[in-house]
Amino acid sequence: YGRADTVMHLLPFRFAHVLEWFSGKRFEDIIKIYAAAGGTPRYLEFFSGEDVRDDIEENFFSQSFLFYDARKVLEEELREPVRYFMILEAIAKGRNTTNEIKNFTGLESNTLPFYMGKLKRLKLVTTEKSVIQPKKQHYVINDNYLKFWFRFVYPYEDYIDSMMPEAAVGQFKKGFNTYLG
Repeated sequence: YGRADTVMHLLPFRFAHVLEWFSGKRFEDIIKIYAAAGGTPRYLEFFSGEDVRDDIEENFFSQSFLFYDARKVLEEELREPVRYFMILEAIAKGRNTTNEIKNFTGLESNTLPFYMGKLKRLKLVTTEKSVIQPKKQHYVINDNYLKFWFRFVYPYEDYIDSMMPEAAVGQFKKGFNTYLG
């Protein structure tokens, strides 16, 4: 009757498993792959490990599976994806406190907890406490693929979709090392 009998929450591979997947490749390159694709096996299949930057440019900044999948998956899960996308973009760009997210998105203070709660229930976002200011918390995107996608792809999605990815590739080249840090 369309009801689920069993629900399995599959977790992505940990970094140690990705190391094993790409055994024999340079450690630095595996870090870059994990930072862009996370530990989802289907996403890892798009990387050869030979020239990681080329793999990233080819798979994220062209009309390919990794370019489209984030949008497709989130639109299936979320009722008002535009608002969630604005929140996730804010977090990916380092605006990760409630006030910073509110200012970036323009959402009202009384509606933001609803959207953040949904993102937390879906395990897309989690909160972390500051070491310096223990009372202060900030939001973090849990999935490396989504974190990368919202940082480097989403803001340039229309350009990439129109086969004009130069601005996106430029931002990627300029900011990827900082992002890895």
